Amino acid sequence: MNLRPILLSVIICSFILVIGSGLLIYQQNQKAVVATITEINDLESQEIIFPKALLPLFFIENHLLSSFIHNRFDEQSIGYILSTDLQSVLNQPVQWSYIEQDKIYILTIGPRIFYVVNGTDIGQEGARFFPMRGGIIQTLENETGTELYISSDVLSYGFGLKVQEHSNVIYIHDLERALEPQIKEEVITTSSDIPIRNWNIEQRYNILQGFINPIPGTSISTRASHWPGAPRSYRNGVHEGLDFYTGTSGMIVNKQTPILAMADGVVIRADFGYTELGDSDRNVILELAKHRPITPEYILDQLRGKSVWIQHTNGVITRYVHLDRISESIVVGEEVKQGTAIGTAGNSGTSYGVIGNDEGIHLHLDIMIHGQLFWEGLKTEEIVSLLKRLFE
Repeated sequence: MNLRPILLSVIICSFILVIGSGLLIYQQNQKAVVATITEINDLESQEIIFPKALLPLFFIENHLLSSFIHNRFDEQSIGYILSTDLQSVLNQPVQWSYIEQDKIYILTIGPRIFYVVNGTDIGQEGARFFPMRGGIIQTLENETGTELYISSDVLSYGFGLKVQEHSNVIYIHDLERALEPQIKEEVITTSSDIPIRNWNIEQRYNILQGFINPIPGTSISTRASHWPGAPRSYRNGVHEGLDFYTGTSGMIVNKQTPILAMADGVVIRADFGYTELGDSDRNVILELAKHRPITPEYILDQLRGKSVWIQHTNGVITRYVHLDRISESIVVGEEVKQGTAIGTAGNSGTSYGVIGNDEGIHLHLDIMIHGQLFWEGLKTEEIVSLLKRLFE
């Protein structure tokens, strides 16, 4: 008697039973269904305004099993929730406004205020940054008014709720218990509460001590235009961070040069879906910047190219900018260890990147403390001295 078909049937039935039971138990331990989720593909047929640079920053696995597990048991997959549904979910009033000149959405949910720069995948609350993959999409105004489709990341990363999406439905674990301390007790400081420009060098050094050089063996650039605070007259702004180039940083920096995480932290942005600007588009935003007192954030974001942002302890964020490639191991919302290779140096977002050549390869590194650039208020020689003390 051939037992193989019987054995195979038993294995398949057992697998279905285990997965089905697990899913049932998982959902029964959650809050009841609270809202529907809208996938990006479902939005294409509606009258909406898409951001110019919408960056889908996660991938669904290709093979059947991992896709099945991802969609049913992972905490978060990307989707959008209507602002009216968000109000129902959180039982808090939701109001929003849009500053056209700076392309910033201001989202007020109960007593909390969130900021999202249009076309980006980062949300901000006070001095805290968090993932907002897909950002915000605005519907065209109609007889019922204008609606927002808001990245469902605002629930998991903005409010810290345990969220799971399944079959276009949002489930939230223990909504009341999770929401109460977030809304009523947590105090989020703003940048103005902790003015970094009033800190002395030792205070800044104590916060950053232990951070490693993202390209081991390099030194602080010998060229002043590569330092933080250097003027950028072509866009009416200043250089926000430190550049690592071949010829000025003590070693060769090319597209094979690994970039390391400077300290343990959580990835809050990884531009896997980055698309290079066209030459004419880049020239347009540079021309716009020239007529502003200083380069707006939405323009700076497009000029940064492919980047990875990591949130560390003590309010520190590191941004690794102009990357050529991002390591596949990097996942938004997950922890990364100090010394982990997060990608390689590149020229994305630069004029060379637009052309598509291999010139101008470098790493641009930004360091922020409580939402402010670490060097604000320091003299140039003080900035360079602090960087050398940290990295050399």
